[in-house]
Amino acid sequence: MYVETPTLESLVAAAPDVDPVQSPLLVLLAPAHMEIVPALCEAFRRQGRRLMGGVFPGLIAHTALHRQGAIIEALPPGFVIARADLAGETLQWLDAPPSVRAGERAGALILLDATAPRISAFLADIFDRWGNRVTCCGGGAGQPDLAPLPAVFTEAGWLAQGGLVAVGPSRVAVEVRHGWRRLGPAFVATRTRGAEIEEINWEPAAAFYRNLVGGLDPAMRTAPFYPDINGRFPLAMSRSGNEDVVRDPVRETPSGGVLFLSDVPENSVLHVMAATPEAMLTAASEGAVRLAERVSTGCPLILDCGSRANALGDRFVEELERVRHGLGALVNPEVGLLGMLVLGEIASDGEGRIELYNKTLVLAAFHD
Repeated sequence: MYVETPTLESLVAAAPDVDPVQSPLLVLLAPAHMEIVPALCEAFRRQGRRLMGGVFPGLIAHTALHRQGAIIEALPPGFVIARADLAGETLQWLDAPPSVRAGERAGALILLDATAPRISAFLADIFDRWGNRVTCCGGGAGQPDLAPLPAVFTEAGWLAQGGLVAVGPSRVAVEVRHGWRRLGPAFVATRTRGAEIEEINWEPAAAFYRNLVGGLDPAMRTAPFYPDINGRFPLAMSRSGNEDVVRDPVRETPSGGVLFLSDVPENSVLHVMAATPEAMLTAASEGAVRLAERVSTGCPLILDCGSRANALGDRFVEELERVRHGLGALVNPEVGLLGMLVLGEIASDGEGRIELYNKTLVLAAFHD
């Protein structure tokens, strides 16, 4: 349920009437309502209810994008939530990660602070524990300008630079689409450090990248990486047989590297990417239709990239309309299309490692 003007009272009243032990609550908030979180957590904690939540740049309800408000829903029965601290030198689990026995199948929802330094370690640890037995979706929470404020919470309260994972017996079907295409030949990230590419093809990354995009549009040679180059010519890591993993450039570093929104492993094969609005919208339609073909019943969730919404501008609502149409009967007319803008999209379809995308649309459906 979308609550346009959330207060403590309205969110408590809007909470689904489900078994408080079996079905945790999912709460998605716009940044304008962060002050509600401590009282909301305390209220649900007193009721004995489990809670998983985050603050996101925008919320999606029906076929509209909202910069204010809240969404509150129940996760499927049987989901167990675990917290992890992603701020230190190493990943630290604060709760015992849920177990998934050999031969079992499960699904997971992952919410994490997009500014946390141990995101890659968190996702790698989840995959190493459960492998392809668990399909998952999720996204990065935080402020539109990446301000270092708390972003995720449970009934215990805020978890600064934290990660949350809810694992349960419902599988998650995912479709990943972006509509960006490769331009020109491949090159290699020959030296990286987390989210910074220091060298491309053994040359300083910023100069190399600027020369590439300058050949496509001379005005881009001296343009800022964010928002100009980011909006038109992001990079992507090559993935054979799957959507390439787009990476959003943020800024040039003092050493001549380029900082990205998400990590880039060393020796990644890269391409400059470009997209037209129509290509992005077509990709969204294809993903929605494919998900509806795979899953006849379930609880759909849309996880769309904040920078993708910026790139589409006024046509972003058209993307939501196409997704709604493509999902068809999979969307409950009383609930509508629900989801959020995220800072990094997370998906795993049970056939490979967990990926963290940028500028990408992830459509997910929890099903039996």
